[in-house]
Amino acid sequence: MLVPRHQPRIACLKHLVFWAFAIALSVVPLGAQKGTPPSGGSGGTRGSTGGTPPVRSGGRTFDPGMQPQPGFGVFGPTTQPLPKPVVIEDETCLPWDLPDMRGATVSAIRLGVPSKARGDYEKACGAFKKKKLTEAEQQFRGAIEKYSNYQAAWVMLGEVLQNEQKMNEAHDACSQALVVDPTYLPPYLCLAGLLEREKEWGELLTLSDRFLGMNPVGDRYAYYYSAIAHFHLYNLPAAQKSALQAIAIDTEHHQPGLYFLLAQIYGEQGDVVDAAAQIMQFLKYNVVRQDKEAAKQYLAQLQSQQNAK
Repeated sequence: MLVPRHQPRIACLKHLVFWAFAIALSVVPLGAQKGTPPSGGSGGTRGSTGGTPPVRSGGRTFDPGMQPQPGFGVFGPTTQPLPKPVVIEDETCLPWDLPDMRGATVSAIRLGVPSKARGDYEKACGAFKKKKLTEAEQQFRGAIEKYSNYQAAWVMLGEVLQNEQKMNEAHDACSQALVVDPTYLPPYLCLAGLLEREKEWGELLTLSDRFLGMNPVGDRYAYYYSAIAHFHLYNLPAAQKSALQAIAIDTEHHQPGLYFLLAQIYGEQGDVVDAAAQIMQFLKYNVVRQDKEAAKQYLAQLQSQQNAK
C-alpha cells in the first residue's frame, strides 16, 4: 500500500510538538523552584515525599515551597509595615552619664524584658532617686525574679547594695550583669565604683584596662579610673597621661572632675602653674558649689606651699 506524500510531514510535526512539550516540562519546574534546595539536600525538593504538600484553595493549587513571584497579587508583599520594637531606655536610671548608649543597638536580651519586670524596675528607679534604698532593693530584686537576665536591674541592685554598705553582695550583683553580657558597659562602671570606694587600686587598674576600647563613653571612664588608680599608686606620669586622654575624649565636658583630678596630679609633681590652669577649667564647667569651694581651697593650699619654699 502506498503511503500518501503528506504523511511524513505530519509525523515530523508530531515529533516537533513532542519535543517542544518535553522541553517545556523540563524548564518550567526549574523556574518555579528557583531558590529551593537542590535534590538530595536537607530541605528536599518540591514534589518530593519529604517536602510540604501543595494546598488547594479557591480552585488554585498553592505550593508552600514555591517562592513568591513579582507580578502575582496572591504572592505580593504585605502592605502593612512590621511594627518597630518599643524599648524603654533603662539606662536613664543609671548614675553615670551615658549619652551614646541611647543610640546603641538594642540587644535581644533587652527586647525580651517582660512588662511586669520593667514595671518593677521603674518603681525601683523612683525609689532609688528618692533614696528609699530598702524599697528600691526589693523592687529591683522583684524585676530580676521575673527576668533573670535583666542586666540594668542587676547593675542598679549593685548600686543600691553599695549604698547600703553591702559590698560583697554588690560585687555579686554587678558581676552577674557581666555574665549575662560582657559587652554591656554599666556593670564595669558599677565594679569600678566599688573598687574605688574600697581603695583597691591594683584591681581598679586591671578592670579599667579590661573595658578600655569598648566605646568612646567607656574609654572616657576607663582612662578616668586608670588615672585615679595610677595617682594613688603614685605613678604620676601614667596618671597624667590617662587623665589627658580622658579629657581629650570628653569634648563636651560631661566630666569636669577630670580637670580637678589632673590638677591634683600636677600638684603632686610640684607644677602649680598647670595645676592652677586645670582648677580654672574645673570651676568653669562644674556646677556644684561645694566642689568649687573644695577646688579653690586646694589651689590656695598649693600656692601657699609654693610661696613657703
